[in-house]
Amino acid sequence: MSPADLPWFTSVLNITADLRQELIALGMKAEYTALSGHSQLVVNGTVVVRKDNATGRFDVEGPLCQDFYAVRSTICRQYVTI
Repeated sequence: MSPADLPWFTSVLNITADLRQELIALGMKAEYTALSGHSQLVVNGTVVVRKDNATGRFDVEGPLCQDFYAVRSTICRQYVTI
């Protein structure tokens, strides 16, 4: 079975765009960029959310501030950690 056969795979691929919309709805500025091997979202110019395209893993980087915790909370609330 390939990942494309799994029902949740398509939603995982689109997760960064969904996360961006969620953060914008919270009043944050979120800019999406796609780079070789990963996608990233820069939130309010301080927090970077990277998603590895091969594994689907998220990394949240930035100073420990209100924006960081809001982004981390949104990811944990919206997506299941496996």
